[in-house]
Amino acid sequence: DFPTPLVLAFSDAWKVLDNAFPSTSVVVGALRRTIRAIPEPALREALVNALMHRDHRHDRNAVVVLATGSPSSTLKVTSPGGFPAGVDGSHLLAMRSRPWNPALSFAMRLLGMGESEGIGVDTMYVAMLRDGHEAPEIVEIGGDVVCRLNGGGLDLTVRRFFDDLYKQDSTLQDDARAHIAVTELLRKSTLRSERLIVVAQCTEGEADDLLDRLQIGRAHV
Repeated sequence: DFPTPLVLAFSDAWKVLDNAFPSTSVVVGALRRTIRAIPEPALREALVNALMHRDHRHDRNAVVVLATGSPSSTLKVTSPGGFPAGVDGSHLLAMRSRPWNPALSFAMRLLGMGESEGIGVDTMYVAMLRDGHEAPEIVEIGGDVVCRLNGGGLDLTVRRFFDDLYKQDSTLQDDARAHIAVTELLRKSTLRSERLIVVAQCTEGEADDLLDRLQIGRAHV
């Protein structure tokens, strides 16, 4: 609860998160990278989305941010108000952003506080999955939107794999569905388009195209 304008409140809140999830350095391949228990892009987007998309018509208009673990490894952000009309929480990757407050959303993006229209959720998926973490959990509970990020230690094997993949096709670097597909394959030996349609929230054609791009065929690697 910061009694200041939103821009200043965000800055103060970010300092709290920065302290809760301190950064360290690690060598991945030939590169030294700065890492956190939860990647910084995912942390920032979880906070920005909560501020940007909350429903100000509620009396309880405070955004609640909870970091748990010792050291902190999980972030839970609760934003007052559910999803706007027409937004399906089970298909957030497939839908364009529909904020409760379009003017506020525009202003925050103009100030560089949030991702461009419709890719904030994608950013969280990419940042979490490429470090070997679970995908973000974004659900509506009791009339509020809850975003949970389960982080922890960086999985060096997974991160190296994605770094090598980016070298082969740089367009995959920001593709949330590609990260979902690769994560599925790293956990299982096969990936069919029927499964990808569900986990990546895409059409059959999009699933087939993605499998072709990854050169893994329709049934297996």
